[in-house]
Amino acid sequence: MPGADDVRISRDPDLELLDRVGALLKRAAAADPSPALNEAGLLALKHPERPDTRHLVALRGPEPVGYAQLAADGTGQLVVDPASRRQGVGGLLMTSLLDAARDLGLRLQVWALGDSPAAHALAARTGLVPMRTLLIMERPLADLPGPVVPTGITIAPFRVGTDEQAWLTVNARAFAHHPEQGSIDAEDLAERLHEPWFDPAGFFLARATGDPDGKVLGFHWTKQHDALGEAGLGEVYVLGVDPDAQGRGLAKALLLTGLAHLRDAGDEVVELYVEADQPGPVGLYRAYGFTDASRDVMYGGPAVGPTSPTS
Repeated sequence: MPGADDVRISRDPDLELLDRVGALLKRAAAADPSPALNEAGLLALKHPERPDTRHLVALRGPEPVGYAQLAADGTGQLVVDPASRRQGVGGLLMTSLLDAARDLGLRLQVWALGDSPAAHALAARTGLVPMRTLLIMERPLADLPGPVVPTGITIAPFRVGTDEQAWLTVNARAFAHHPEQGSIDAEDLAERLHEPWFDPAGFFLARATGDPDGKVLGFHWTKQHDALGEAGLGEVYVLGVDPDAQGRGLAKALLLTGLAHLRDAGDEVVELYVEADQPGPVGLYRAYGFTDASRDVMYGGPAVGPTSPTS
């Protein structure tokens, strides 16, 4: 069986090589139940001109057989071509991520989407331990109760070119505790507004009635996966309520407003991602029929260096 002795890591890949990583991701998607990279990782690969991500490509000869990336906060992700697994490529990429993080003075944290046994074993061999868990929850879009909007609140769609700053403000307040969502800036938002799946009609903002340009009190941004090749699947992309507006039933109204939109748009199933250690949001979603479908785990910890992984 081939090993990793003939594999080298390109630490400064050009655009042509990064473009070829896309074919590798498609092969992994065809073989695996979970995606190789999360949305942040896919956007970083799509916009390599941004200086805040390091890209690492494992090459056997001229062909990419694996890929890893390291974000500015020390978050890593990696994928190995299905035809090159159990050959040491994953271990080589993990070692390279550790080295890159150490060079930048960062503590490496690696996402394992779907938390496969292979990913768990690779993290353990490298001295990393589970730090965070994201639950992926689902429910069918049938038998939905109608939303009850609190008195004095109006829910209306996002207006491109008008509502960006108001949304950024409430998002930062609602997710001040969240390392990724709470740090989204204007450039991040603009990238997402230009994604093929974006539809302002499915992006709902709640404000005080009679104040259409005022403070946003909460929001539900939905996502339809038709444009991504997953017909019939919708997503609670992000749902948030300003801390000062909590306790008024706004989250429930926004959730059901978005779910009704996805159902009426033709979706049959809806999914969402939620931090497992947040009992409030998890409880809300369970109360409205969501059940666990999968989980993503972030591994990290006080690793002092690689332990010469072999597979």
